[in-house]
Amino acid sequence: MIVKYIKCDVKATAMDWFSKGQECWQQTALSDGFMVQTGGWDKTQAVILALWDNMDSVQAFMQGAHDPIAAQASQQDHYLQLRVEYFNPLEYVAGRQVSNTSPAVSVTHLANAITQAIAFQTFQYSVPVINQAQWVSQQQRHWQHVAANFTGFLGWQLMQSNKRSEQLLVISTWASFSEQQYYQTHSCSLTLTSEQRLFDSINSHSVKVTPQWRVTADSLLPNIETC
Repeated sequence: MIVKYIKCDVKATAMDWFSKGQECWQQTALSDGFMVQTGGWDKTQAVILALWDNMDSVQAFMQGAHDPIAAQASQQDHYLQLRVEYFNPLEYVAGRQVSNTSPAVSVTHLANAITQAIAFQTFQYSVPVINQAQWVSQQQRHWQHVAANFTGFLGWQLMQSNKRSEQLLVISTWASFSEQQYYQTHSCSLTLTSEQRLFDSINSHSVKVTPQWRVTADSLLPNIETC
């Protein structure tokens, strides 16, 4: 599995146009190797997560269906900057409904969690390789505590950049936006403070999912040709 992580700085006056164009990416559901995609807003920044079977599937999509969909979506005039990165899975902590954390369950459950999520958070860290084992251990303990105490928590996935080993991405998925906001206000800052000596930088996003941006492999919108 690979995660495609997209961040797009959208013009404040063009958010509605961008959002409408994002619905055109429902056509991605027809591509081999595609699993699920979701996204939403953090202020004027669009944040999108897409799960694929592997990088070969992504490359085949980029060489084939991507450009026609992008032309139809016509989003290029509505944003200021676009960043795309790819991450491979490392570790996983499930919410209460999944007790098995084997790699196979991790992939399946992350796809289900992203499909079900009302909200998600991303934390992108730069962690020196020498500090990563200790940092990962602290992360695991923290998210196991979250899993035991937050019923709206769906899961935590730790990913590593496929280009830079020091770049790590944490994804937490939530079935309740209010509970995710409560976590962010009362618990998130505590764990960041305790880990601060172990990482060099962090960039985070708190996203409420836009339902029309959600794409699954078996849910192609019937009226997609009108986008």
